[in-house]
Amino acid sequence: MSARILVLRLATFAFSLSIVVTPVLAASSQGLTWGIHVGDRYDYLLSFQGYVNGELDTDLKYRAYIVVEGVPELPLSVTGVIQVWGHVNYSCYHEDGTAYLDGKSFMWNAFPIGNWSLIADLFVEHWASLDPNASIDTIDTPTLYGYNMTFVAADSIDSFSETYLKSSGVLYRFLHWFNSAGRPIMRDEIAYLSGPVQGYDTLLVIGLVAAGTTGLVGVLLFLRKRG
Repeated sequence: MSARILVLRLATFAFSLSIVVTPVLAASSQGLTWGIHVGDRYDYLLSFQGYVNGELDTDLKYRAYIVVEGVPELPLSVTGVIQVWGHVNYSCYHEDGTAYLDGKSFMWNAFPIGNWSLIADLFVEHWASLDPNASIDTIDTPTLYGYNMTFVAADSIDSFSETYLKSSGVLYRFLHWFNSAGRPIMRDEIAYLSGPVQGYDTLLVIGLVAAGTTGLVGVLLFLRKRG
């Protein structure tokens, strides 16, 4: 993930933690409710491709899963997406069930369900406030909600896409790709496999280093918990 996107996401996460929301209810007055439960397990496939001089140099895939440990109550009235984004408590594990480090290193998230038009409006408003020059397109199908976003600099294009299952609100797919000087540099993806599964405890962080003559000294896919 590019430094720019990472800074924006960490700033969002830090700000969301500073908010005190009152009152709180199991469901909001706007029709929002959680579609996930404590103990739910969701499995994912993580993949990363790194390029040197435009040619594929690294191609990695990992399976991992998360387990929901806590679901916050919802505010009576939601006026900003960070009131409901990044507050679910969960743990992350390797495929074999071993917790990764402190268990809090996978960028996973879930939205409350029941009013996706509200979530869509608040989400676009939030990202536009962080970077007015970003190109944002929403994804709205009978089963998925999400967005595509692109940041264009002088010689680079940084794009990513996220979609969420409308039935449960959980992350369905995260896709990020970065091109520089007309050449691919990296691509990473988090793809939903299955869930929920009850009775398990458990993702992982991928640290990758790629070097080449293009000046790419290191690439770190830093998957940080938001919740």
